[in-house]
Amino acid sequence: MYDDTEIEISYKYLSKVISKLNEPICILGGWAIFFTVNKNFQSQMKRVYIGSRDIDLGFNSISSFKHAATILEKELAFEFLFVTLRMCIRKPEKT
Repeated sequence: MYDDTEIEISYKYLSKVISKLNEPICILGGWAIFFTVNKNFQSQMKRVYIGSRDIDLGFNSISSFKHAATILEKELAFEFLFVTLRMCIRKPEKT
C-alpha cells in the first residue's frame, strides 16, 4: 500500500503537468485506472481508489514529447533522470 502523502503529491504534480501541456497526452498506469474506476469503486467500497505514486504519460509523437519535456524542465523544474521510450508503430494498410 502506498503512503497517502506520496499519492497526494503525485496527484498534485499530475494536475500541474496536465494543466501546462497543450498537446494531446495519454494518462497511463495507476492514474489511468484511478480516473477510470474511482467513481464506481468509491460508491461500492465507500473509499477512494488507491491512485498512484508515479506519473506515466504517453504522447502521440516525438515532437509532442519534446515539447512536453521542455515545459516540464523549464516551467515546472523537473529533472529527467532517465526516459523510457516505447514506440507503437502501426503497419500501413495495403491499398
